[in-house]
Amino acid sequence: MHTETIEGFRAMRLYQPSNGSEGCWFIDKWCNRCSRDIWDPQTEKLTEQCDILDRTFFYDTKDDKYPNEWRYCPLTKQPICMKFTIETEPEYKPNPEQMSF
Repeated sequence: MHTETIEGFRAMRLYQPSNGSEGCWFIDKWCNRCSRDIWDPQTEKLTEQCDILDRTFFYDTKDDKYPNEWRYCPLTKQPICMKFTIETEPEYKPNPEQMSF
């Protein structure tokens, strides 16, 4: 098992989803909200793409090319992406005049 010290946390285990459902959950929670992947709705293409997700499909945690960014958080014991950055401006902005209460 590949472990190392990152930002003061010792032995953060690498995370790899055990099945497709777990992988979809992780991608929805982290990748789909991350600003490292930028989707252009007009061209329907990624204008910037993070390679972390791609490397998780091609490599095993024992491979040097498997991303070190997918780890288990030592505090919550949940998988996290160490490179996650949230978008500062949400893609969808609700119009207050169209909201009904």
